[in-house]
Amino acid sequence: PEEAPMLLTVFADWLDKHGEPSAAGRARDLGRSSALGFEAVLPGPVGERNLYALHPRGRILLRPATREGLLGQMAAVLATGNTATVEGMDLPEGLPAKIAARFHANPGEFFAACLVEGDVQAVRGACDSAAKLPGPIVPVHVWTGHDTGPNGAWLLEEVSTSINTTAAGGN
Repeated sequence: PEEAPMLLTVFADWLDKHGEPSAAGRARDLGRSSALGFEAVLPGPVGERNLYALHPRGRILLRPATREGLLGQMAAVLATGNTATVEGMDLPEGLPAKIAARFHANPGEFFAACLVEGDVQAVRGACDSAAKLPGPIVPVHVWTGHDTGPNGAWLLEEVSTSINTTAAGGN
């Protein structure tokens, strides 16, 4: 997760250099609005320390319909610190190796979510495919060109940790 902002910057710079300034701008916007790395200490009324944090979800299945959708979905994955597999399209030629490495197929790895771009038929197809995948239920989210939920929330996982400081020797 710590390298996510750097990778997104590399991707946005690459998009600028390859004549995709609007995609680069959207990528930077996603990076600025991402809640990746958010942490908060919550009240602990009985001597515990409670932490709330947002972490990457894991491997995301991308089902873009257009080049613009592909670039946007890739930016969303990078902005939220995830990795992904792209289905139905090839990655853009000449991507920096560090970026391309975040978008490779890894047989046997489960998907944490799916982003799909397209009409109702494309969404239904993605839902049908996701329902047949092994492992946990895969939430399917419609990609509208810029949206991954508030602050990238669809691609982030809530993690809460409670540490009993009294039992650990603290007060």
